Amino acid sequence: MRTSDLQSVATDLHQVVLRLLRQLRIHDLEAGTTSARLSVLSLLVFAGLERPSDLARAEQVSVPTISRMLKGMEEEGLVRRRRDPGDGRAARILATARGRRIIEAARRARLDDLVGRLGRLSRTDQRRLRDALPLLRQLL
Repeated sequence: MRTSDLQSVATDLHQVVLRLLRQLRIHDLEAGTTSARLSVLSLLVFAGLERPSDLARAEQVSVPTISRMLKGMEEEGLVRRRRDPGDGRAARILATARGRRIIEAARRARLDDLVGRLGRLSRTDQRRLRDALPLLRQLL
């Protein structure tokens, strides 16, 4: 493909992905917390990250910023801190049962919405989209 064609595909893919995520994020409002906090909860629950520095890097924010966010999340009962057994100065962050329930419900709502959207596609288009997933994963 020519560079101009690749730029066109990149532009279209970027627009579609952002719009789809924005539309699915409407369900995050039902969670009772912010999208930023849901994103951190997702990293804790689904990615297994526990260190504030790892969370900050994944969220592309500074450690002081993630620390402030985690403090608010602790106050909200979404996470708790635990001393790192390997390094007494460090802390591990864990989602509480409430935090897990909230992120799992938000994820379920987004996925239910997406399943409904996929169900409106033809069987052929559903298969084409499924077959494209490995290519999209390569972009990651």
